[in-house]
Amino acid sequence: MYAINFGSLAPYTDLLAAGLVQTAEVSAATLAIAVPVGLGGALLRTSQHPVPRSIAAGYVQIIRNVPLLVILFIVYFELPELGIKLDPFTAGVTGLSLNTIAYVIEIFRGGLAGIPPGQYEAANSLGLRPHQVFLYVVFPQLIRISFPALGNQVVGTTLASSQCYFIGVSELTSVANQVGSTTFRYFEVFVVIAVLYFVVAQTINRGWVLLGRRLLTDQPRRVSG
Repeated sequence: MYAINFGSLAPYTDLLAAGLVQTAEVSAATLAIAVPVGLGGALLRTSQHPVPRSIAAGYVQIIRNVPLLVILFIVYFELPELGIKLDPFTAGVTGLSLNTIAYVIEIFRGGLAGIPPGQYEAANSLGLRPHQVFLYVVFPQLIRISFPALGNQVVGTTLASSQCYFIGVSELTSVANQVGSTTFRYFEVFVVIAVLYFVVAQTINRGWVLLGRRLLTDQPRRVSG
């Protein structure tokens, strides 16, 4: 009869904490790349020019229909065949970024579609230049519309970082497997990291809501014209 003993994990608390920190680092680095690149991709996706629009649309369709794990394997195991060798952390961030960018593009594309055409017309009637229209009229409304979906993506990216375990990144799932193989307490250790992932996801959700209340209430109203 298996006797559950969570106390056996006590000597590995620091190791699990280090894995949690590595998860946070991978996720933060990925989002720091994916959000601005995804915004640029959304602008291409909604461009009036067919070539950049088609490139962005093609990228989204390809990446969203390929499993993240396959992308990670290509980046880490296949790119060295082309002379591009990345360490596990860099490969993990790269693969996760390639995946996340596609979803961020669609989030921002939906946000841009949600801005009424009259807003552009009103801004142009005020004599604003294109970059001013984007900065002062489009961008604030885009953030307001896209903010909830971006929060979901932050959580999704953080949870998806667990797949970086398969290419040797020492994130939380990888560390948990190491602890399990040492203690043979796989049940206890994976229950613990499940709780940790849940707490992290709920913390992000709560923090995102509070951040949204602070940021979005300070944004200017729509342009009237």
